[in-house]
Amino acid sequence: METLVQVFYDLCTSLMIPTMAALLLFLGWAMVQFGQFARENFDRSGGHRLFRAAIEQLKAGDHAPADVRSRLSELRPVEGPVGAFVAKSRASDPLVLSKILDDVQIALNSRAAKVAVGIRIGPMLGLMGTLIPMGPALTGLASGNVADLARNLVVAFTTTVIGLIIGGICYFIQLSRRRWYVQDLSDLDFIHDLIVRGPVKEAP
Repeated sequence: METLVQVFYDLCTSLMIPTMAALLLFLGWAMVQFGQFARENFDRSGGHRLFRAAIEQLKAGDHAPADVRSRLSELRPVEGPVGAFVAKSRASDPLVLSKILDDVQIALNSRAAKVAVGIRIGPMLGLMGTLIPMGPALTGLASGNVADLARNLVVAFTTTVIGLIIGGICYFIQLSRRRWYVQDLSDLDFIHDLIVRGPVKEAP
């Protein structure tokens, strides 16, 4: 029994360095994702604002498909999958446009879900970094080694904080992107319907 306990103890403590290294890597990755998110937010404050204004104008009255394409052609380029749809909607066949819209939806959903791994893995690694040093910390407490106890507790608490930071950053990015992309997909579906089906006319 003692041999088995020692094997498990050695196995767990050997995971401490890989866990800390993985936390640092994920923290750097989360910072990169936040930088990309900030750049995307900056881009949306430009072209997307004009795009939303054009949508509001299209909602205000009847527009033939040619008018919709003409209005979109006046916009400055919009970044990302939305911009690709706006550019191709100016001349694409309706059937091709439907396929482009599906591809945009897949791309936006994939971009929104990209940081989901950080939401899960960050806190999980933080919990591992908390529990693994507890064994050596309790051993130090039993032997009266206060310095070893304090060092392991510091490692445990700091890894928890780093894991929560990773999860918090990724969760914030995912929430913001989902809110953006739901609106984007609604707008693109509206443009698609205007081009393919034409305006809805009231019955006389």
